[in-house]
Amino acid sequence: MTNFAPDYCGYCGHELRDSDLAPGAYVCDDCERYVFHSPTPGASVTVVDDERLLLIQRAVGESAGQWGTSAGHVDWGEGPDHGAARELEEETGLVVDRDDLTLVAGRGTWVVDGKHMVGFEYAVHRADTRGELDAGTDAKDARFWTAESWDAADEVMHDTTRERYGTTDIDTIVEKTLAELD
Repeated sequence: MTNFAPDYCGYCGHELRDSDLAPGAYVCDDCERYVFHSPTPGASVTVVDDERLLLIQRAVGESAGQWGTSAGHVDWGEGPDHGAARELEEETGLVVDRDDLTLVAGRGTWVVDGKHMVGFEYAVHRADTRGELDAGTDAKDARFWTAESWDAADEVMHDTTRERYGTTDIDTIVEKTLAELD
């Protein structure tokens, strides 16, 4: 998915110029319309199983090889909860009913792979999911980690997951997530 700043007006095709209206706003001097470079919506799911945290290892993009929560873009026509559930299934094989997801955070814009993103973050207990864990699209691997296994593995936590929780400590992330779910 791409989301680049526009160079030309989508209404008349004339070249755009920056507007003083707001960041990401452009104006067409020909048809006098504003064109906005809006952020791309994304959704993530943090899955906890007792003291374990589900992480996927990214397989593509700038973050390939890093581990993070299941996440991706919200597709055209779907709500953030549907996008989160779909991404979880695509990346891990686990199925969750959207009603079992708990919205725990919404994040303003930040840049990921050159795109401005806005995020909807959900959490769920493993017991509320179905299926066998199996790395799927965009995932090189998917597994539940304890703090002990994470520390011993010397892996890299994805920037977005680390920033969301302010740590790479699995115990702290699990504790925060459990508190959000209760």
